[in-house]
Amino acid sequence: MKILMIFILCIMFLLFTSGVNAQNTISSDIDSEDAEAWFNKGVALDDLGIYEEAIKCYDKALEIDPHDAYAWNNKGIALDYLGRYEEEIECYDKTLEIDPQFAIAWYNKGVVLSYLERFEEALEYYDKTLEIDPQFGDAWYNKGVALSYLERNEEAVECYDKSLEINTYSADAWYNKGVPLDDLGRYEEAEEAFEKAHENVISFTPGFEAIFTITGLLAVVYLLRRKK
Repeated sequence: MKILMIFILCIMFLLFTSGVNAQNTISSDIDSEDAEAWFNKGVALDDLGIYEEAIKCYDKALEIDPHDAYAWNNKGIALDYLGRYEEEIECYDKTLEIDPQFAIAWYNKGVVLSYLERFEEALEYYDKTLEIDPQFGDAWYNKGVALSYLERNEEAVECYDKSLEINTYSADAWYNKGVPLDDLGRYEEAEEAFEKAHENVISFTPGFEAIFTITGLLAVVYLLRRKK
């Protein structure tokens, strides 16, 4: 229990300092010709959920360096939060013109195409993501979702299996695997998948789930600030 409390306090301290750093990044003076500084300010604003202002910062970075693939990609993500999907797609297209091996941009475009129910197109982008990074578990999962919507159930099950090879404890993947299995009349396998989903939902206590969530958010913040 003592070790757990120390761990929780460390996480809380890191979260606090992360927020302070984000605020400092926003409030600090920026060299108007420093593309990286504008990019970092955009990331900090993203962290705080201030997406309109983040987009303005990415735009400033891109005025200085129009070939910054990370700034185009991050602008697309901020636009996603605002529901501006067509503009978001344009940003990922720009990213991929600059860096055709940018797996996350291929994936992000696949996700927004799925939002727009353009599932056949989305599949092309998930496939390209997986060509670059075969261990991209979320791409396997979302490819399975798109295939399920297209009622290509056998292929969907295969994708969920691939996703579960990478993340065995994904309740969502287990549950979604059960749906096409049920549609295919493979009821025993479907029941087993639904049971696995239930097991993985309840396998973490709320306290631990919160810890893992906070740790994950901090990891994202850490990686975003070191993209350049």
